[in-house]
Amino acid sequence: MTSLPYDRLQDEEEQGTSHQKPFHDIDIDEQEIYPSQFSRLREHTPRWLSTKVWVVVGSTLVVFAIFFGFKHTHRANTDNSLSLSSPYNIDLNTTTNPYKISKVSMLYGDNDLYERALQSHIRHADRWGYPTKIWRQDDGCGFWNKPTFLMSLVTKELAKPEKERMEWLMWVDADSIILNPTIPAHMFLPPPGQMPHVQFVGTRDAGGLNTGIFFLRIGPWAIHMLLDSMAIPLCHPTLDLGRNADQEAMARVFQKTSGGIDGNGYKSGVVYMPRHLFNSYELRPNQYEEFENSTIQEFPGWSRRHGYEGHKGDLLVHFPGLEGADRKPLMGDWLDVVEKRPEEWIVPVQNTSYVKDTREFWNLYAEALEVLREAARVSGSKEAGVVHVGLTEAMHTLRVGLSDEADDEEKIREYMKAVQEKMSVL
Repeated sequence: MTSLPYDRLQDEEEQGTSHQKPFHDIDIDEQEIYPSQFSRLREHTPRWLSTKVWVVVGSTLVVFAIFFGFKHTHRANTDNSLSLSSPYNIDLNTTTNPYKISKVSMLYGDNDLYERALQSHIRHADRWGYPTKIWRQDDGCGFWNKPTFLMSLVTKELAKPEKERMEWLMWVDADSIILNPTIPAHMFLPPPGQMPHVQFVGTRDAGGLNTGIFFLRIGPWAIHMLLDSMAIPLCHPTLDLGRNADQEAMARVFQKTSGGIDGNGYKSGVVYMPRHLFNSYELRPNQYEEFENSTIQEFPGWSRRHGYEGHKGDLLVHFPGLEGADRKPLMGDWLDVVEKRPEEWIVPVQNTSYVKDTREFWNLYAEALEVLREAARVSGSKEAGVVHVGLTEAMHTLRVGLSDEADDEEKIREYMKAVQEKMSVL
C-alpha cells in the first residue's frame, strides 16, 4: 500500500490551509482536545441536559470519588516514557511508548477466572509500561457502573496539569485474556501527532458496537459522550436498551447528529478497526459448525473443543455472550495456556501481521481523509450551484463510512473511488 502524506495532512491542520475539512472537527486545536484547565469543561457541557441529569450524574461521581476511590490501582513497574517515533517501529526490549495509556477494567465479587484474566492484562501492562486501574466496588448502578467509572477516570485526568495526564484509556472487560503480551496496545491508535479528531477506537460485530475492548481518548469529547450515554435512561425511561444497556446507549449516542462538544454529534470521532486485531471472540458452542479452527481445537490438554475465531499469536480472547456453564471451562483452558505454557501461544510482534495490518489501516484512513479534503477544495473552488450534487452525496457517504465502516477496507475504497470519479467530471 502506498505510504501517505501524514506530514502534509498535519501541516494543513496546524496552518489552517485546507479550505474545508471533511469532518467538522478535523482540525480542532490541541488545546480544545486537551484543555489546560479543568474549569474549561464547563464551557462545553451539553446545554440540553436537564438539571435532573446533572444532579444524578454529579452526585454519583462525587460519591464514587470521595467515599470509595479506586479499590485497586496498579502502577506498571516500567517507565512509561514518551517517544515521537512511529508506533510501528517497535523495540521489544524497551517500553518506550508514543502515548500515555492506562488499562482499565472493573470486577467485584469472587470470581477466580476473572481475577486470573485480569492478571494477564496486568502482566501485559507491566511489560509495556501502562498503569492499570480496576474498579472493585459494586455501587448498585448495574450496567452504569462502567460508564460512571470511566467518567471518574477522565475527570480525574483532566484535573491534572496537562503534561501529567494520561492520553488514552484502554477498557478491557474482565472476561478477556491477554494471549500474546508482545503486542503493545499503542500500535492500534492513530500515528502520534495525527488525526486529533479520533476520540474512540473500537470494534463491532454482527450486532453492532461491542464495548468489551476499546480505546477512549481523554478529553472533553469523552465527557460529553459518557454524559449523553448515561442520560439516555433518565431522559427516556421507557426505552428498552436490552441486555447490555450501557453498550446500547453508547451505540445510540454515536449515531447522534446533534449534541457533543460542537453540536454536531459524535460520528466524526469514532473509528472501528477490524475486530480480529484486538477483540477476537471465543464463539458460542452453537457457532462451532459455522466456524472451524482446527489449530485451536487440536491444542493438547484442553477439556473441550474451542471455537476461537483468531489465530496463534493474536493479542487476546474475549468471551462475550457465553453463559457460565460454557464460559468456565473455555476460560480455564485459555488461562492454563497463558499461565503454564505461554510459549505455545506467544509469537513475537515482528513475526505477526500486526505491524503491517495496523499501518495499512491507518494509511487507508488517512488517504480517505485526503480524498475528502481534495473534494472539499474542488467544490469550494466552484461557483455556487455548479458543483454536481453527486459529489456532495459521495463525500457524505465516505464521511459516514469512515465512522461506521472503517473496518471494511473494500467499502472504504469503493466510497473513495466514487468521490474521485465525481471530482474527475467537474
